[in-house]
Amino acid sequence: LDIDGGTDIGAALVDADEIIVDDGGGGTNRRCDMSRVKTYVGGDSTPLFSAYHNTTQVISNDSATQVAFNTESNATQGAAGIDSDTKFASNVFTPTVAGYYFVKFGTTFAVTDTEAINIYIRRNSANAYRVETRSSASGTDTNGFQTSGILYLDSDDTCDVTIYVTNDDVTLNGLSSNTVYTYFQGWRLTGV
Repeated sequence: LDIDGGTDIGAALVDADEIIVDDGGGGTNRRCDMSRVKTYVGGDSTPLFSAYHNTTQVISNDSATQVAFNTESNATQGAAGIDSDTKFASNVFTPTVAGYYFVKFGTTFAVTDTEAINIYIRRNSANAYRVETRSSASGTDTNGFQTSGILYLDSDDTCDVTIYVTNDDVTLNGLSSNTVYTYFQGWRLTGV
């Protein structure tokens, strides 16, 4: 089938689709699978996800608590949730495609007492990245926390976030006035 400049491809190309390369000399044309093209030009960044919490969540003191993300897609929000390949479920990302992934977590919450705050991005329920800080506040000062990193994930690995605080329970902020305060994002790095 010849496709000229006026013909649009009606669907996204998948790995099994092929491109025919004309050798220009009247010899044998070459066939190239899209999976090979993706490898050479960096491919795409899927799977990718961006989840957030649209309500508050209480983190009890002296107990490592998994952060909940109850919204994976909402096109009306500026920081819309995305789950490109349906790989994010029950607060956990399972890529099903091995590779290096950039993962990022952010949140805000009020601190009313001196707190030891530990935030963990975990791989297979073991800590992979840790942010530790102490916060001293009177009243209800709001603090923002963020951590990110690059993880190698096998196809069946899992990735999630937990928080541990001391002294007092804290309440993670949720969605407010179309602003996302607690989020978890990740995507596969290409060209690595």
